[in-house]
Amino acid sequence: MADMASPESASLLHALFTQSLDSIFVCDISGKLLLANPVACRVLGYSLDEMMTMHLGDFDEAIINHGGNAPKQLLVLENMDEFETVYVKKNHDTVPVRIRVNAIHFNKKDCRLVVVRDITRLKFQEEELRHANKMNAIGQLAGGIAHDFNNSLGGIMGYAELAIEDAEEGSVQHSNLEKLIQAAERAKKLVAQILTFSRKSSTKRDVVQLVPLMKDVIQFLSVSIPSSVVIEAFISNATFPILGDSGKVHELIINLATNAVHAMREEGVLRITLEQVHSELPLAGVVGESPPGDYAVIQVEDTGCGIEPSLIHMIFEPFFSTKLPDEGTGMGLSVVFGIVRSHGGNIQIESTPAVGTIFRVFFPVVAISTVTAPTPYSMQGTGKVLVIDDEPLLVDIYSKLLESLGYDVISTMDVNEALDILQDHSVQLDLLLTDQTMPQMRGVELASRARKIRDGLPVILCSGYNKNVNAEIAAEHGIGTFLQKPVRKKELALAVRNALAESTRN
Repeated sequence: MADMASPESASLLHALFTQSLDSIFVCDISGKLLLANPVACRVLGYSLDEMMTMHLGDFDEAIINHGGNAPKQLLVLENMDEFETVYVKKNHDTVPVRIRVNAIHFNKKDCRLVVVRDITRLKFQEEELRHANKMNAIGQLAGGIAHDFNNSLGGIMGYAELAIEDAEEGSVQHSNLEKLIQAAERAKKLVAQILTFSRKSSTKRDVVQLVPLMKDVIQFLSVSIPSSVVIEAFISNATFPILGDSGKVHELIINLATNAVHAMREEGVLRITLEQVHSELPLAGVVGESPPGDYAVIQVEDTGCGIEPSLIHMIFEPFFSTKLPDEGTGMGLSVVFGIVRSHGGNIQIESTPAVGTIFRVFFPVVAISTVTAPTPYSMQGTGKVLVIDDEPLLVDIYSKLLESLGYDVISTMDVNEALDILQDHSVQLDLLLTDQTMPQMRGVELASRARKIRDGLPVILCSGYNKNVNAEIAAEHGIGTFLQKPVRKKELALAVRNALAESTRN
């Protein structure tokens, strides 16, 4: 075993002390510092001479806040004890640390060897895991209530739409019903936005109309961020759509807005704008250089603390953050960067410390001529529709809405009765409208059996919320039309007409 008193051992100990990546202190049992290594000086911002006039308690946030001058816990700590705390630097920034204490003899006195490790990155990773678990829990909760909530909304919206047809236009009753429908529509969108967090968005690219999407996001933010933050919005209706993933664009705006609210300490002005610009020259930004052309620009501006110029090039790195350890994970902007890059866009940043920050996100637009305008259609139609749902309220609503549109309706809440009706070929049927989540049989299974009994029968599948079914999954089961509850009258009318028209073509 090496002689620790030898010159070689002393040289080794000196190298370990000076070259360690951790801060190392030697103090007496009162906490007065006797030695500090270069890392400790660099991390905390004090010179060695300043350190030698201080106690460990001068760095410990908990002790500072309680007015103590020395870390009393050191008086009772035994060899190899370990704990976590927060250290305060000379510039008043804080850093989470894990401290390991060993009892030693130094200069013939009982002392303590204190090894301090910066655990900022670890705390970020732990917070990211907590955040992921929280969002998973939110997703499960949202999914659990969305089905029943959307069914209830369907009743509210459906009866309101039926009632407004009998109300005199311009009357108080008509106005009240309009407001009721608008409130139900906002609730429907709010549920859809919450569910965005609970499921993976498809990588499929579609034409995304940014104007209504931005308005929906701003409505969502208005009820989800502190009321001490004032939202100012300007949405240019002259903005062309983009080719992308609406869920990801929604997530991007939410991340930028959340980042802005943090930067303002939840008090200030959040400005969100959407407009279209044309660039004659290549567009420079964080992602690189983008080609000249037309871009939809989403701008998020805050009146917060700003970003130091030396840090701007780092803010899109995963886990990098200028926030305090308990204020975020540093992942939001890296997610923004990934979304923008995957959409062929770019990002520009302007920031002034103590004034605020502007993020500009550029998405290449789709030429307006490539976007198909909706074809006008008549709400009325003819045919016989079999309606099945295990919610009596919705069976009644669908029946009355379809009858008001001119269709004949046979309705039931029992799957076996629905199968009996399907098997009775003396009953004319032109369409099956079925719920997905029913106690006796899933809607996709009923649709499959219905098509075996009546070849070519078109099916519309409805769902309040089910993580195992969406439009793509319904199509895989041969179901051409999928409706997410609650369903508006116009939406139902269009779906039925399209389903019947498709059946006729086939």
